[in-house]
Amino acid sequence: MTGVFTVRPSEITDDFVNMLKTFFKDSELVISTKDGDETDYLLSSKANKAALLQSIEDINRHSDLVSFKEAVLLRANILRKSRMTAMSSPRR
Repeated sequence: MTGVFTVRPSEITDDFVNMLKTFFKDSELVISTKDGDETDYLLSSKANKAALLQSIEDINRHSDLVSFKEAVLLRANILRKSRMTAMSSPRR
């Protein structure tokens, strides 16, 4: 069985560990950590860095921005209602 869990350190509680033990029983677990910041990857090439920095500048200047109404995104199935709810809910 394979599982991927994205959690904050504060969310690794005894209940979380017990859930892992229940799901994986006596299997060997490989626990890998990764910082959620992808900036290093985005800055890894000159082209990516230039595009990212230009986008940041555009945002700061409020230029070349594209916006969509929520209903359009929902109809296009780009934004799922359940995902939108999860994104707008405060994390515990």
